[in-house]
Amino acid sequence: MTKVSLEESATRAPVVACRSEPGRVFWSQRAWSEYAAVPALAQVLVKGVAERAPLAETAALSAIVAEEVVHTALAKGVADDCGGYHDDVPDDLAFDPYAFTEPTSLPRVADVILAGCIGEGVARALLQASLAFTAPAALHAVVARVHRDECAHTAFAWRVAAREVPLLDVAARRALALLVAPHARAARHRTLGRGRSARARAAQAKLFDDVAAAGLGSAPADVADDAVARAFAVH
Repeated sequence: MTKVSLEESATRAPVVACRSEPGRVFWSQRAWSEYAAVPALAQVLVKGVAERAPLAETAALSAIVAEEVVHTALAKGVADDCGGYHDDVPDDLAFDPYAFTEPTSLPRVADVILAGCIGEGVARALLQASLAFTAPAALHAVVARVHRDECAHTAFAWRVAAREVPLLDVAARRALALLVAPHARAARHRTLGRGRSARARAAQAKLFDDVAAAGLGSAPADVADDAVARAFAVH
């Protein structure tokens, strides 16, 4: 169990008017996952500077990392509205942001594919699926705003990958595929609790279903699963 303490200083208007324990847990998870994207994408940023990436690309990545911090604050705010942000991240949920702070040994293009093309792509798919199940107008605006950002982040990552992968020779592409494949499988298995115990998977599915039934920003578990499967099907 890891504690992720997120402090906010700015005041804001509530986006959810009712208390909800499932909503509190779900949006705490959203905050952890958004915060985990900060170091994951920062890896790409730092490696890009080291490899003399174009300044426009560095500027775009800097903005993306900053937006992930904003997304974190938005999710924490919704969790607070639902009854209070929960800072204990279960070890098996793979949302611990501190676990992503160690530099990876992967080449930059692999980090782009994993954190950007796949990670942001899955986030985009889940948010898209959630929009139809989000009732409060203010909360719908939050989900739509984050979804819009994730669409831009995913598109950026695919542009970088499309530029860099063709520059690799056949052997380097094969090596890249072998590097990315196990990480991509692990990422998919961790999404929505795959790879966890049957009890943990059932609890996570019930959480999604309960939040969806309350209109608080999640798609039902089966809809979310389908969205993730479609997101991975294109990779």
